[in-house]
Amino acid sequence: MCWWGKRWLRSGFAIIAIKHMLSVKAPEIALVGQQVTISVTERYTSEPVAMAGVWAIDMNDIVVDVEDAEVFASLAESLGEFLGWTDNTGNVYHASMRQAICAGGGEG
Repeated sequence: MCWWGKRWLRSGFAIIAIKHMLSVKAPEIALVGQQVTISVTERYTSEPVAMAGVWAIDMNDIVVDVEDAEVFASLAESLGEFLGWTDNTGNVYHASMRQAICAGGGEG
């Protein structure tokens, strides 16, 4: 046995941290009421990610530099609008019923 961090480990066991890199694809512009498809895939394999929560968030609402994924997820949940869960093909479909100002300064 050996001491690692705050726990004892037995020979033959290892702690492995695997982080998924995700890719999110969405249209840059959508009309009010127009249904859009937002796709979530594994970044390196392009495999669809089922049951991923998707939020719309105005990055201007986040006033601190966030590098921790769990902190960012918490901010998205509290500040963003939940759009839905991806299906088995990695897609979520959403039709916004309100007008928004887009990052490029136009109205969407």
